[in-house]
Amino acid sequence: MISTGLKRYIIFSALILAFLPTQGQSIIPMKWERKSIPKIKQKSSLKWFESNTDLKFSDKSSDSFKAYYVVLDSRDSIYHIKTSIADKPMPFSAFWQNPTSRPFIIVNGGFFGPNTSYSLLISDKQVLAKNADKLKRDSETYLASRPAFYKKTSGEYGISWVYTDNVKNSFVLEEPIKCTVEEASICLSFLNNVAATELEMAIGGGPMLIKDREIIEDYSPERFLDDVVSSKAPRTAIGLTKDQEIIILVVDGRQEHSVGVSLQTLSALLKDLGCEYAMNLDGGSSSFLVINDTLINHPSREIPPRVRTFISIGPRQMTND
Repeated sequence: MISTGLKRYIIFSALILAFLPTQGQSIIPMKWERKSIPKIKQKSSLKWFESNTDLKFSDKSSDSFKAYYVVLDSRDSIYHIKTSIADKPMPFSAFWQNPTSRPFIIVNGGFFGPNTSYSLLISDKQVLAKNADKLKRDSETYLASRPAFYKKTSGEYGISWVYTDNVKNSFVLEEPIKCTVEEASICLSFLNNVAATELEMAIGGGPMLIKDREIIEDYSPERFLDDVVSSKAPRTAIGLTKDQEIIILVVDGRQEHSVGVSLQTLSALLKDLGCEYAMNLDGGSSSFLVINDTLINHPSREIPPRVRTFISIGPRQMTND
């Protein structure tokens, strides 16, 4: 018979292991099964896939794993990818009040609090929320620039760090800003020589995961708290391939059927799917994937999850009620 103390130790150790990232290991390429989307033709560029094996690593260890990804050719003239924001956290079913107007695909967006979005949201060229631009860490206040998935008014899609100033000009950056508020006048002086980029649509999040097909390992310049970057957790992420395909990946976590993934494992999964650029979105209990009005994944807590920002894919002519 196992003592009560030993039982507690075993449970505690299992919990610690579940929240530790998998470091120094590569993943074995996943097997994905294509699933049908009602009302979508088989030859459509809009597709979705579901994992059908556990996650395996090069050291022969494995994790219980369940994930789903959607892929869309950004040049497809039939479909429209849109960003949306609600006045308060709400389930997807409440945001589109008329069920017949809901898009084919809906996923959660960026980070948020009870009364605000902490992540950039641009829709129809209007900046409706900014990325957090100042963050206090260890008694010091830093300027912040976090990544965003965006579409320029020229039609080009991208993922990079975006800084939005107080008059809502957006600057696409090659690297995150790294300075304190006291150094702001010097640190941001380069913006005087850089033209703001007109963005038609954008959704913020972070950290940046992949740039130029290289996995990013240092997340410290984006000033995220440890609970975002250090645990195995439910995740939502978005990436772009060389052929301008948009990939949205949702991973279940904190459950028996799927423990979740670290950011490094998430990056490896996205790179394996062909992403040259990718970024993390809000995760945890916010992570969800809805297809044709049906919740596909298994959120870790509340069902349906309540979020403030959404990414949706629907017919190009569709508009919100």
